[in-house]
Amino acid sequence: MEAAVLPELHGAYLPQLDGGLVADFLAGGADLSAAIREVHKNDIRAMKKCKILVAVLDGPHVDSGVAFEIGYFYALGKPIIGFHTDSRTEFPFGHNPMIGGAMELIVNCEKDLLQALDSYWQK
Repeated sequence: MEAAVLPELHGAYLPQLDGGLVADFLAGGADLSAAIREVHKNDIRAMKKCKILVAVLDGPHVDSGVAFEIGYFYALGKPIIGFHTDSRTEFPFGHNPMIGGAMELIVNCEKDLLQALDSYWQK
């Protein structure tokens, strides 16, 4: 999915673009501990404001940051849509139940994701 499409969707927040990267904070003179805290703080702040999470589930294992975001968002009681565009999963039956069980829906293509988001915003 092109990142350019997402910001048009109700002010989407992309952590890797909007929250900063550790490397960028280090390049700006921050020490490692401060850089890590800043990235974490920015992500937490954004999740508290967001109404829905789109979690990219591609790969044989869900990215550790995405797994944290799923758990945090689920604990906030907010809806999560999984976006899984490849056939790799951790288990023969799919994702780890702690990941799959947190999803309201898992979609497999951009068209279905946009349709699901549109349906959500219509509620």
